[in-house]
Amino acid sequence: MIKICGFHLKHEIIFIKKFDHFLNNTVYKDLSIILEIFKYLEYYSLLIYNLKKVVIFMNAVDRKIIEAIENRKSSNHQYWDFKSATKKSGIHTLMRYPATMVPEMQQELIKILVESTGAKNILDPFMGSGTVLIEGLRNNLTVYGNDINPLAYYLCKSKLKYIPIKTLKRELENLETRIENIDISNSEYYFEKIDKWFKPDIISSLSKLREEIMKINNQEVKEFFLVTLADIVTQTKNSQSSTFKLHIKPEDVIENYQVDVIELYFDKLTKNIMNYESFIHEIREAKICNSSSQNKKVKLSCGDSKSLSQKLKINDGEIDLIVTSPPYGDNHTTVTYGQFSILPLHWIKDGIKKSTLDMSLLNNFNSIDTASLGGKNAKVEIIETSGILEDSAHLNNFYNLLLSLGQIEKARKVASFIIDFKLTLNELSKFLKRDGYMVLVVGNRKVHNIEVPFDNIIRELLENEFNFIHKFDRKIINKKIPTKISRVNANPVESMNNEIILIFRKNV
Repeated sequence: MIKICGFHLKHEIIFIKKFDHFLNNTVYKDLSIILEIFKYLEYYSLLIYNLKKVVIFMNAVDRKIIEAIENRKSSNHQYWDFKSATKKSGIHTLMRYPATMVPEMQQELIKILVESTGAKNILDPFMGSGTVLIEGLRNNLTVYGNDINPLAYYLCKSKLKYIPIKTLKRELENLETRIENIDISNSEYYFEKIDKWFKPDIISSLSKLREEIMKINNQEVKEFFLVTLADIVTQTKNSQSSTFKLHIKPEDVIENYQVDVIELYFDKLTKNIMNYESFIHEIREAKICNSSSQNKKVKLSCGDSKSLSQKLKINDGEIDLIVTSPPYGDNHTTVTYGQFSILPLHWIKDGIKKSTLDMSLLNNFNSIDTASLGGKNAKVEIIETSGILEDSAHLNNFYNLLLSLGQIEKARKVASFIIDFKLTLNELSKFLKRDGYMVLVVGNRKVHNIEVPFDNIIRELLENEFNFIHKFDRKIINKKIPTKISRVNANPVESMNNEIILIFRKNV
């Protein structure tokens, strides 16, 4: 039997073990021994946690969901990897966006949930490029979505809100005519550091397109055309495409890069309109909605997930399903959605409604990431009096392990993110009805080359109001993040290769 006294907060670990090969009350500071102790601690804390959950009150719907998921794995244990889904198609290709979900996987999972529960609506509080919302609409659900990133908001709006196809095609023809009759832009567009991130000829062509798009009177069409322009911006910027962060390309690569921006834009816009038309035709054929009812089935907002109730007009207990892939940590050290989005936003900001855009998010290239979950580090005193370490034994263990290794700033980053994430979970719990289901697609990243037990932290944060129903893993296929992402003590740190799908049912 192992007795765990816990951790000191002053960079030491006290671990008492009633076996001969460990000394009582010994303080271990050697890294290899600390990590070995942490394995024991993780194992036994998880064992205790699971023992508390031996009695799980599953109902018939829970069992139906689990059976449907596992049946698909019975003939192919890699079923949920969706290896064949190597490339997105249709409406999902409207614009490039970081770390998007696999549409086929979400479509199948949502189908199981709808068939099992009879759900009528779905919420994704971290909607990103809108994969969950599109597949939710395809399953005849009213879809609710939110994201703090304005680019995500306008991308999802362009995909999901109704625009008459004839209007889109007419404005496309008008724009082509105007562009053909203009040699140069009246004035080249400018924002800070534009010359660093774009070649002069590209600035000229983008300015020309932007200027003519801004003349479109129909706001929805204008935004659709601007989202397409945003995609061209991501393709033609002087930043390396191997990362979502802004890293300048080598000078010779920039110098040799040649592209016809105008041709690229109209080719992309034509495809976007065609894919949008196909999507509209699909949901009409399925009798999901018509032109007058589509916008009533799509409810979007742009804002902080910690204060979701201030943005989305949802009553407490109104939501049937929540399906989302939350960030796995703060944007600065995981996926820099803000850095990816800031250049496109600078090009399109004047053509979008100011009421939905917090202009302070454009103050600098890191503003969106700083405003996102865990973007600001809480002080140690705040963390240790917040109650978050008491809410999750796994977080407490991990946090104090980092402190014991002298990694105070990394410990603060992890804990600060979880504090913010818990506030989001509190919001989601309010919206979800009793016996409603929440599905979280998460990953356990590494901090200081030690895996963060994010999945188990979530289970602990939710245990007072939710029953944990099921968990399964899938491999991340064709990921853009490099296999090795950073170094600790000169050793490379591996990035995540697997996602974990957690399913919960609200019990209060």
